[in-house]
Amino acid sequence: MKNDLNELNSVMFDTLRSLQAGKIDAEKAKAMSTVGGIIINNAKTQLAAAKLLKGKRIQSEVFGGEIEKSNEPKKIENTYDSKTEFAISLGYDTPGKAIADIGAAEFKRLYDECVKYKN
Repeated sequence: MKNDLNELNSVMFDTLRSLQAGKIDAEKAKAMSTVGGIIINNAKTQLAAAKLLKGKRIQSEVFGGEIEKSNEPKKIENTYDSKTEFAISLGYDTPGKAIADIGAAEFKRLYDECVKYKN
C-alpha cells in the first residue's frame, strides 16, 4: 500500500463498498474512517506548514514526496486572478469567500495594501 492521499481515497471507497455489501461490519468501517480522518488531518497540517515555509522545501510521505513552492513570482494576467491568488494566500478558496468572511471593505484594504507593497 502506498502512503498517499490517492491510495487513502481508494481504500476508503473500498471500505464503503465492503460495508454496503456486508463484507465488513460497521465497527471496522468506523475504525478505518477514524484512521483515515487522522491521516487527512495530518495532510492538512503538512499543507499548512508548506504554506508557512514560503519557498522552502519539505518532505511529505502523504503527498507522495517533496513539496516545493517556487520562489518565482507568478505572472498575473488580470485583477480577478490577482484577487483570487490573494484570497488563497489568506486561506480562502475564492475572493467571494474571503469577502463573505472578512467583509468587502477589509478585503479591499488588505488587497490594496498587498498590491502597494508588491509594487
